[in-house]
Amino acid sequence: MNKLLTVLTAGLSIATLFSILCFHGKLRGTPEELTTAVQHDGLEPPMMMRPAAIDSHVSDSRNDSTANKLIYLSVRLPSVCSVETCRADYIKHLQQVGDAFPIPKIRHILWKSKLVSSYFAEQLLSWKRIHPDWTYVLWRDEDLEPFVATQFPGLLSKYKSLQHHIMRVDMIRYMLLFKFGGVYADLDYTLVRSIDQFRRFHAVVTREPDPHSLQFLGMHWPVKPLASPAFLMSTPGHAFLHSVMQQLESRTLTSFSVAGPFGLTEFLERYQRIFPVANHPLETVYIPPAHSFYPYGDNRLSSSRIPYTQERLRALKGACQSLVGKSVSKNLTQYCSNVDNLDPITDRNQPVYAVHDLKKTGSIWYGAGTKFYNDNLTDCSKIFQRFVLGPELYKS
Repeated sequence: MNKLLTVLTAGLSIATLFSILCFHGKLRGTPEELTTAVQHDGLEPPMMMRPAAIDSHVSDSRNDSTANKLIYLSVRLPSVCSVETCRADYIKHLQQVGDAFPIPKIRHILWKSKLVSSYFAEQLLSWKRIHPDWTYVLWRDEDLEPFVATQFPGLLSKYKSLQHHIMRVDMIRYMLLFKFGGVYADLDYTLVRSIDQFRRFHAVVTREPDPHSLQFLGMHWPVKPLASPAFLMSTPGHAFLHSVMQQLESRTLTSFSVAGPFGLTEFLERYQRIFPVANHPLETVYIPPAHSFYPYGDNRLSSSRIPYTQERLRALKGACQSLVGKSVSKNLTQYCSNVDNLDPITDRNQPVYAVHDLKKTGSIWYGAGTKFYNDNLTDCSKIFQRFVLGPELYKS
């Protein structure tokens, strides 16, 4: 338990911990009583229980016109924010209620073993250079089912029934963030600059590049966000992840309903429909600009060497053809004149914080390029100063 508390409380203020515990009904009394509550396992989110703040929001949203206001301040905030105006409102509100950095300094890594290729090791080193004081937690394939069995027993049968390993891996990342909080990022993410400013939010869901959204969600302007499970941030026990746990338990799970961008987008849209306005900071989800966490080189689709790129370009040209003769926004009109150039739809001036590798020549699709996963193996426990194997978090 001591190691769990050390990791979970890294970078969290007393006020933040107090807020988290109160939200889950784990703490009664004054902030001075926090230490005692934590020692009694107060940080562990309740499994499959509906937080009181959400219950009150459901009730209020039906019967009380004041439901559109936060319980702390008379400020209207959407539960899901994907534009810069509400981002500013989020930050202003969080500063006023005293939540400095509620997301802990933890990065969860999912991989088959402690051995990673030099290709992945270099990307992990970028995290060490920028965030050397974070805790890096590795969850090996052998750790996953025991974690579900002990921490989410109600979901074990669903987990074991999933057809593909990637579906189980996607399911696990939501569980890890719900229980421990922190950051989940795919192994092939290079960190470019500090992401501490995003730890001011209570949950961050990154998005796929804008052309991906246009291809799969339709030629809309503004672009509808296609959520990306490749990079996620959260406080422990966040209301959105609680909603995901409930959906995982109650729904028939397929590759599209649980795995990848489509599954996460469906989770997020359902959450937003049920709780359109935040009634508590732990209900808010921020979606940053696509360019900040999933940029294309020089804002060009053709900068990617992934084989699917050519198929994507053809699909987008076809989608643009369907707009001929229709009333279309200026941005989409400009974009359709050259679908390779993302400048009309993606603001390249947004700062880039992390880069999802788009140059690994098919190491995901078509079985090509997998040598990147196995060349020059390195023990990733030797990369970081603060390294933990996943089971240590809940067995200690």
